[in-house]
Amino acid sequence: MSTYASDTGGGGSFDPVPEGPHPAVCDMFVDFGLQETTGKYAGKVQHKVYFRWQIPSLRLSYEKDGVEHEGPMTIGSTFTLSLHEKAALRKILQSWRGRAFTPEELAKFDVTAVVGKPCLLSVTHAPKPDGSGVYANVDNVMKLVAGMPVPELEGSPLIYDADNMGSFELLRPWMQEKVRAQKLPAEADKANDPDKWRDELDDDIPF
Repeated sequence: MSTYASDTGGGGSFDPVPEGPHPAVCDMFVDFGLQETTGKYAGKVQHKVYFRWQIPSLRLSYEKDGVEHEGPMTIGSTFTLSLHEKAALRKILQSWRGRAFTPEELAKFDVTAVVGKPCLLSVTHAPKPDGSGVYANVDNVMKLVAGMPVPELEGSPLIYDADNMGSFELLRPWMQEKVRAQKLPAEADKANDPDKWRDELDDDIPF
């Protein structure tokens, strides 16, 4: 049940999680594998993972298969699987744990260890490009303030990675699609270092 890092939402029309700090608990980890990136690093391939948190104090009612359900609001965020000093995941995990990583942890840290752990989420909003509303984003994950009530996990935590592939059918459809879209290591090498790839091809030419 381990996914190691080292120093080297979808489908609904629900209201977004309100801005501000919220006591929460991590209820899901998904290893998306090697994914093609967009934005600043468009065209590159990076190892992506996803965390989701429950916010028990914020409740949500929804219908599924004709049955009305009620539960905590949730919010998730995707990170590159890296503990490099500039990596967002490293900053989030250090803030969440309330301490810096040791050299031993930086060499090999099981990121699934935070599933089921409480925290204080900082949520911010950003307008959608089409003006139809806002996106709720996880701005930071912090250690709970001393004396703050510890939120309890509702239901069972979900981990999907190489050691928990049986959890695939429990993932949301958009998550399953993302897992299926992951790249092979050779595809990542080609995308991330095309010059090296071309050099290797040239070496294979017999004339």
